[in-house]
Amino acid sequence: MEDDQIRSLIEQVGIPLIRRLMIRRHQLKVCGFISQEFVNALAKMGIEARVVDTGRHATALVTLPSGTWDVDLSYAQFLCDLDEDSEVTAMISKIESDPWETIRYSRTIARNGATALYHGSMSADLEELDGNDPGYTGSLGWGLYLTTDPDFAKLFGKHIYEVESPVPDKLVAQVEPMTYDCGNDLTFYTPGSAPFTFELIDLKTGKTHRYSVLGDCDEQVREGLRKWALEDFVPSQELSDAGHALPSSTLPHVAKAARAVLKAALEGARVDDTIDGLIEDLAEDGIDDTTLDDKIRPLLEALAEEIEKAADEKIAERLGEEIDLDDLSATISDHGYSAFFISGYAPGDEYVVVDTEYLPIPVTK
Repeated sequence: MEDDQIRSLIEQVGIPLIRRLMIRRHQLKVCGFISQEFVNALAKMGIEARVVDTGRHATALVTLPSGTWDVDLSYAQFLCDLDEDSEVTAMISKIESDPWETIRYSRTIARNGATALYHGSMSADLEELDGNDPGYTGSLGWGLYLTTDPDFAKLFGKHIYEVESPVPDKLVAQVEPMTYDCGNDLTFYTPGSAPFTFELIDLKTGKTHRYSVLGDCDEQVREGLRKWALEDFVPSQELSDAGHALPSSTLPHVAKAARAVLKAALEGARVDDTIDGLIEDLAEDGIDDTTLDDKIRPLLEALAEEIEKAADEKIAERLGEEIDLDDLSATISDHGYSAFFISGYAPGDEYVVVDTEYLPIPVTK
């Protein structure tokens, strides 16, 4: 993708707007309509842009020589929905630490045939393009694979064909992947691909569904999310009451031990081994064996169970339903779409037509 222009504009205009919004929200508890402010700022630079309601939030549709771009700055807008200062501070910190983690942009495509798409093939002299075999189990599943980047198309075949998609905009799912780090490629068929989570609105029900494609990276992704999942962990009232019921002389020691259990869980260490070590330390501090075995050990073990359960539940909610990469096209189709566009999980973007009603597509070049 030739994204230097839009990225430069976001750095020049969008990020300063987000910072201004954060300061205003933090100090005055008021927010502006950030997508509209972004569009207004670009208008002063003579750049055409407009606000589009995507159904979940508003984005800025920016027209540049490199194409039309959908810019999503709405993460900062979510500050307006927060009441707790701690939540506002946490989100400000997240945005400040890495703005590009919270800003999404992608080249808009399939504006009813307005954008050229490319297909790489080993076959020469094709007059039309059809989907692969419905039983195909590689890559993203069944469908006709296209891309806005001819260089990316060359990875899949030396003969490059150009087409225009006949699929109406409303039937094209814009898959916005939230990617995760993993030591290995997710799949051989898509070079450099990464595990990711995405949300999809069902066209029939209007409900939003969340899916994750993790492949062999499942364990690494879940472990990587553990610290995030436990950053606001608070023990249950029942556990807190049990702790306060301990002899007052033991409370400072137990509080320190509880923090050590949480730290071990955050670091992915063996919590049971940590508890054994803590009990030995508490014995050396002079706490009697009866109190250690009958009250403190059960309390620390119950804390460990609560921590594990809280992390698992929060991570499960974050990831949604896990599917295989080659289930992607079927999942998109099941939610009422005829094609989908995905960019950001691999070096190139992919546009896949999954509805035979629009296939085959005549080659235009």
